[in-house]
Amino acid sequence: METCETAKVGLYESLYILGNRDALSGLIGLLNSTDYRVRCASANAVSAFEVRRPTSEFILRALRVALSRETTVAARRSITASIVRVGEQIGKKRRHANQGLRP
Repeated sequence: METCETAKVGLYESLYILGNRDALSGLIGLLNSTDYRVRCASANAVSAFEVRRPTSEFILRALRVALSRETTVAARRSITASIVRVGEQIGKKRRHANQGLRP
């Protein structure tokens, strides 16, 4: 199993894209990394996925928790931007649902 957290971000992201939904948990877990660059990369990765609303809300909660304990400027910026992206995805899904459209 891979031990380098930087490599794990790419590994989990690739696995998720290939259909392994369990990989999302690995990416969320990396929001707790001691390396701020890994936290940035993980936040950016999870916010880029097109997911269903319950998963978006799960991701949003995890990002908010990560932001609440984040101390570095770079990771705070990445996590904040990711929160905005996921929030926009949720809003878009709500608008489509209210209009009877599929996102």
